[in-house]
Amino acid sequence: MLLSVQVQTLCYYLLMGWLFALGFSLVGFIFERRFLYRLKGIMEVLYGIGFTLLLYRGLFYLNGGYCNIYLLGLFLCGAWLFYHWYYPVVLPFYEWIYYLFLPLRRLLVLVKRKIFGIMKVHKRKREKRKQDAKRKREEKKKQKEKQ
Repeated sequence: MLLSVQVQTLCYYLLMGWLFALGFSLVGFIFERRFLYRLKGIMEVLYGIGFTLLLYRGLFYLNGGYCNIYLLGLFLCGAWLFYHWYYPVVLPFYEWIYYLFLPLRRLLVLVKRKIFGIMKVHKRKREKRKQDAKRKREEKKKQKEKQ
């Protein structure tokens, strides 16, 4: 492999480690706040799978898809760089975005509660109709038995 390709691969892995940590922290921050933990786990797994596909596709275009152990170490160094130096800088931005969309989230929660309330009311009405129909059938049977 040429030296220029090796340098590009090293820089690519360092940058991809940094980007993976950036995206993973964003996914963790979004789904950390009042979401189902199963949904958070599913999103983390899907993010990891998608990012791995992206990583190896780029590696295929750079050097034909060769991955050495030192490249994985460089990937981890990129993630460490993000969490050690950049995460404290990015965290206020994440919080700003979260609080920017908080009124929209409150509206969505309100709509969801109203929909579930309507569904409960309709469920009670259905149950009452079934009970009324059952009572009427029993009354008809009693009337037929009397005749």
